Amino acid sequence: MGAPDFIVEVLSPSTNKRDTIVKLSKYEAAGVREYWMIDPD
Repeated sequence: MGAPDFIVEVLSPSTNKRDTIVKLSKYEAAGVREYWMIDPD
């Protein structure tokens, strides 16, 4: 139960803003300890 310790997000051009701003804020607020963003470019 609770927030995961680690999340990996593969970024795409169509969701880049949502992934790097909105999701990051939500994951931080939920207590996720580590969040990696992978940019395939």
